[in-house]
Amino acid sequence: MNKLVISPEQYVSPFETAVKEHVPAAGDIYLDKSPSCNGAVIIRLDSRIEERPGCWNVTLLEGNHSDKTISEDTLKKYYRPLLGNYEETMTKAREIADGDLRAIESLMANTAPSAASEELMATESPEHIRAILDSSENLKNRLEEIHLAAKIIIENRKSELDARLHQMNGYLQEMKEKVRNIVKVITILNLYTGATVDLHQITEGAPAGPDVRLTLRQRILYMDEELCVHLDHEADYTDVPAFFEWLSQKGNRNIIVPEEKCIVALKPKRFSMNYRSGDPVYDNARNMWNKQTYIVIRNGDNLWWAESDDLELCDCAFPHSDYQDEAMKHLGKDTYEAKRSRLEMENINYRTTKYMMFIQGLVDQQPQLFGAQKGRVNLMKLSGVTLVRDDEDLIGTGIKPWAEFEKEKNALIRRGTRILYIAGGKFRNGPNSRAWNSGGEPMGYYVSEYSEPQPPATGIYHADTYIRVVGYKDGKPVKGPAPHLVFRYNPKDTVYDRSGYDWEGHERKRSIAWKYDPSHVLNYDDISVEELRSYLEDRTQRKDFTDMMPLLKGMLLHKIAEKDNEEAFKALMQETIRKEKSVFVTQEKMNEAIAWWKKKVIYTRPLRSDDAKAFRMIKQYILKGC
Repeated sequence: MNKLVISPEQYVSPFETAVKEHVPAAGDIYLDKSPSCNGAVIIRLDSRIEERPGCWNVTLLEGNHSDKTISEDTLKKYYRPLLGNYEETMTKAREIADGDLRAIESLMANTAPSAASEELMATESPEHIRAILDSSENLKNRLEEIHLAAKIIIENRKSELDARLHQMNGYLQEMKEKVRNIVKVITILNLYTGATVDLHQITEGAPAGPDVRLTLRQRILYMDEELCVHLDHEADYTDVPAFFEWLSQKGNRNIIVPEEKCIVALKPKRFSMNYRSGDPVYDNARNMWNKQTYIVIRNGDNLWWAESDDLELCDCAFPHSDYQDEAMKHLGKDTYEAKRSRLEMENINYRTTKYMMFIQGLVDQQPQLFGAQKGRVNLMKLSGVTLVRDDEDLIGTGIKPWAEFEKEKNALIRRGTRILYIAGGKFRNGPNSRAWNSGGEPMGYYVSEYSEPQPPATGIYHADTYIRVVGYKDGKPVKGPAPHLVFRYNPKDTVYDRSGYDWEGHERKRSIAWKYDPSHVLNYDDISVEELRSYLEDRTQRKDFTDMMPLLKGMLLHKIAEKDNEEAFKALMQETIRKEKSVFVTQEKMNEAIAWWKKKVIYTRPLRSDDAKAFRMIKQYILKGC
């Protein structure tokens, strides 16, 4: 008997044929072929739209969709018709979506090919084989329809859960905001009652009278900047006890809290330090301690300091008078800048409220601090208190910015001018490098790193000129276009000649020309002590603290020592001339004569009290003008 073979190419699925030949009709149900959380739907065609050929009115059976109409092109592209029974399909799909797979098992048991089918295949009847293939294909189609319906149900449940989750997140956010507001209120109350405040007395003495109003200062001071003249190192949080010890001295009290009843906020440092302990968490914590807020309270000769972990001030103790202007620019807007501005305004208001309630608590809860007051102090109404807006700098101090002053004075440096040099780092940037962390570099060529000179130490030097030889012509050196400003010093180190002739080394005897970095020097001869003190005392210049203070402090110490020598010299000169000539020399004439002698030669000379030659020459200069 000849066998009849049906190849896959010859077999056409009845499902594919049905889908291809299906013509949309009223009552047809269509499934979304690629369901997602944005459009997992099952629809039923209701009626054609006469005025829009090829379009149908639809009813949504499953899912959530805003469109009430659909075109036949859209149906072909994105939907497939449901060929099975809708109720049965959805019942089994919901069972599967609930995790019950028995619906699939029962369907396969009822419709899958049986052993009898295998017996039919043995007869080699093509009709029987086609019946088996059609039965299997119908089962596959039903399973796909049920699977797709279940997927649509699951996607819609996910959408519902996402919507509920979004709703719940909004509710939780609202609850968080309420909890945050409650915490804020508790924090403010703790500050008012003093529950979280540490209060310590620094000095005791007579209090101010009841007529003296309480003064609040706006500017935040920084302990390291106030201590910079008195310490030989850069201060940080570890020097807080040293600051309060310094503050306990009567002469220093008025520098920090000038009014008799006064409150000032301070922090250990304005800028972070580059700690390198090897533990970054610890180093970060140390910089946080440098930002801790301390409050100094004065009543007459009595001083206290207070701190609290709940009290945090940023740029100033209370806002500037124009702090709301930025928020008004974004009023009614929903931009990122507007949201950020509103958030910053809320933070400012919260910090200010905490600070004011903390002070109000000191007044109300700690009567020993301020004693009897004339009239009640109410910080919220700003009654009984004076706000000093010293951080707004409305008038200005009348002195130039430090960078401008430094540039102007250093432009006067000439050969022979004395300069203060602040040494850079002692670690070179790399092998065979002659630069020391921007502190400068030696002029000239050195055979190797073993012959390079040590860098100069901090001190007073004479500016000099160095003309570089760029070549030779007719056996004579050709000099460069312009001389470099340098200063000369003797490193007094050991030089090792690695050419093989001097392994033991020998002492360096010649002076070295050092080309300094302009940011490491300051003109010594053309700056007065008064100018130095004005910059030290002007707190508006403190943002340049790290660059300014080493130069200011170093020069001031040298200037004061030189001035003391000059005062002794002036007194001796005045007494000598009075006895010999019965003439009184004015201070202006004396200063003129000393300045003449200092700059009489190219290199400015310091005046020593025991310099007999200087005494004789200055005396002659003064007497010529008398």
